[in-house]
Amino acid sequence: MGGDGHTHHWTCANETDAVNAELTIEYSPAIVTRAASRFLQRFFGVSGTVSLTLLWLIFGVLVAAGYHGWFTIALATFLFTSTVFFGAVFVIYRRRAVAGLRRFVPPEVTFVFTDEGFSSKSSVGESFIRWQAVQKLWRFPEVWLLFVSDRQYVTFPVEQVPDDLRDHIAKKIQSTGAKIQ
Repeated sequence: MGGDGHTHHWTCANETDAVNAELTIEYSPAIVTRAASRFLQRFFGVSGTVSLTLLWLIFGVLVAAGYHGWFTIALATFLFTSTVFFGAVFVIYRRRAVAGLRRFVPPEVTFVFTDEGFSSKSSVGESFIRWQAVQKLWRFPEVWLLFVSDRQYVTFPVEQVPDDLRDHIAKKIQSTGAKIQ
């Protein structure tokens, strides 16, 4: 049993290498919303959040100082619009992630990792991705996101992927020159 209460199926051709390893991952709404949240946080970046926060502080100072001119009104309009936009993107993206998960019955994917790449098989289909097709890897404490395009990624919950397999995945991606963060 994994720490999340799910049984994890893990087999490996030999104990010293994760080549030809098979792993079945059970996804949950919590996992996919966490992955979506992490994607958005890194996509918009710290600078976006800090900039918006700083502008709200400037707006607050202007209002507190009694300045109600056109600049304050324009800044308020920009801040309100931006805040609503980013909030809506955040909510919609997370909801779409959960809606996508509902198509999987059961909500699990079996991955097979080889020297050439990895395949995935679920109730909605099968695919094979070569290591060279992985553009980047974003590593977070709870999920890894393997990108095959700018906004399309495969989610690996860290808790369900053994350390040696995570090491193998990172080495294969690094060997292609893909960016790892």
